[in-house]
Amino acid sequence: MTEGTAKPTSEPASAAAPPPESGTAPNAAKPSWKTKLEPILNRLKKLRKPPKVPSAPKNPAVADDDEGLAVRIQKGFVYLVRGLFARDRPTLASSWLFWASLVALGTVSTVAVQRTIHWYRTRGPTAEQLAAQTFEQREKKRLEIISIFERSIGLGVFTLELKDPVGKRLAPGTMNVAEVEIVLECDHADTMRSIELQPQRVKDQITLALTPLDREDLLTGDGKKRIKRAIIDRVNSWLTTGRVVNVYFERILIL
Repeated sequence: MTEGTAKPTSEPASAAAPPPESGTAPNAAKPSWKTKLEPILNRLKKLRKPPKVPSAPKNPAVADDDEGLAVRIQKGFVYLVRGLFARDRPTLASSWLFWASLVALGTVSTVAVQRTIHWYRTRGPTAEQLAAQTFEQREKKRLEIISIFERSIGLGVFTLELKDPVGKRLAPGTMNVAEVEIVLECDHADTMRSIELQPQRVKDQITLALTPLDREDLLTGDGKKRIKRAIIDRVNSWLTTGRVVNVYFERILIL
């Protein structure tokens, strides 16, 4: 072979690598298990959320409901005040009727409140006050009875002869006498003790005051009062200290 001719080059020992497939990196890492589960989790989240319902458009007629109650009341009063000077008769009549009714209601309410306050101030006692008053009255009465008992002295039964009735005949068997049991109430316990020391003299004074005795006096309330007054005057005129304040008839028997 001559020098002008080139020698054929020898082929490389290793053949060239084939080109990589489209869409894949030559050294791409494998997807993890979290990446594989992410689409499934997203689907589950979407299933949990309720579907959105489109809100209906607001009705213009109900738009005023969002306003406050005070604002609506204020607008209503302004409308009613303006209605007093309106030219159309229905609005004018309704406004005047409303304000007249409001004034009447205020007047009635004021009178009712005044009467309630007057009744509350001038009302009678409550149940508790009545119970307290009743208890006080009973206690006072009890103490009075005890006081009267401590200052009283019983003189026993007096047998008194009665006057003969004028123009009347007594029934057969009538004795025309009366038995009266008398108790004296004194002003003090000392007066009672002084009477206890000399009961016979006191009884004698009472017998003189009641002799003679009219039958009708024992049968009527005024007659009994006259008899008591006579006994009190007679005994008090005899006593040197103290006095008798009342006389009680425990028993009256006409025979």
